[in-house]
Amino acid sequence: MCKPSVTAEEQIAIQREALRGILDTLQNLDPEMTSHAEMERCKKVITRLRAAVKALEAPEIFAAPTEASVNVLADAITAKRLSIVRQQEEQRERPEPAPRR
Repeated sequence: MCKPSVTAEEQIAIQREALRGILDTLQNLDPEMTSHAEMERCKKVITRLRAAVKALEAPEIFAAPTEASVNVLADAITAKRLSIVRQQEEQRERPEPAPRR
């Protein structure tokens, strides 16, 4: 069985939506639950992600991926992982609520 091939336009649309999802997640981080350093890093990543999304809408995107576009994706993934790890650590640190009687 052959898999249907994905066109370049479809692949770009998939990448754009993935970046938008990561961007939404980063923009909706709770400042009270995130360290100042993480928020500053996220702001920088958000700026780069916005540029990447905009670049994915440009016609010249059909060229080979650039090192910058790969770095943007790597930064976004790292920021998301840090966010998840931080949330998991905070959940472990919170005491379990006492059962009601």
